[in-house]
Amino acid sequence: MQLLLCSKVAASEPYSKISALRDWFSVMLHAGGRRCEWAQPHHISDLQRTPELNIRGTPAAFCLDDIAFFRPGKRLLTLDTALAQPHLPTMVTVCFRVQKNGAHRETKLFTHNTHDPNLCPVRHWLSIVQRFVHLVGRDKHIPLAIYKDTTSHRVRYITSTDIERQMRLLAAEIYDLDPIRDATDLAQFSAHSLRVGACCVLQALGFEEHEIEKLLRWKSKTWQLYTRNLCVISQKHNKAIFDASTMPQF
Repeated sequence: MQLLLCSKVAASEPYSKISALRDWFSVMLHAGGRRCEWAQPHHISDLQRTPELNIRGTPAAFCLDDIAFFRPGKRLLTLDTALAQPHLPTMVTVCFRVQKNGAHRETKLFTHNTHDPNLCPVRHWLSIVQRFVHLVGRDKHIPLAIYKDTTSHRVRYITSTDIERQMRLLAAEIYDLDPIRDATDLAQFSAHSLRVGACCVLQALGFEEHEIEKLLRWKSKTWQLYTRNLCVISQKHNKAIFDASTMPQF
């Protein structure tokens, strides 16, 4: 779904909603992000409104001070340098100021993806910050997930509704689902799909439980509910049964 979205964004204006969603879907798939950590609830799209707040009374979603860029050797770059020379950042750190799991101010490091720029978290975080600075400036109290509406030309927050609509359009195209006939299936796609998808990707590729929990910031085993019916796990199971059947005197 992410690669399909990237292909659709190719000719889009960099400050548009679809371009913003491309960047955010990518970085939240890497981070296993919760909706409240980056986007607003459905009723808060106007930047003049108070954004969703966390238990400390500050914006729940990422703001400018939560992001830092680094060059090779983990040398910190100033924001001015990172924006002026976008080829320099090879790493980015993201601060999760308040978390559901209680691990407040946890910082996660993401590195440059040398295999596919469409899947590079550093590139997409830089795009997010560039868009924000261009549209809003350097206000440290406004959440970063914004875009410029092509109809009204107003800057708006990304909301849960925006995420659901884009997710369901992508799912309908990839899985050949009809918006009316398959409405129940499509309704399963939401902002939470990024957190679920992150678990499924790592589980499918053989990451250990402790690695999944560390990378995606889980304090419990609840994530296993999302991965119990993966086709790739069933295929590995099939191969194990077959391999056992070929062993002499098993």
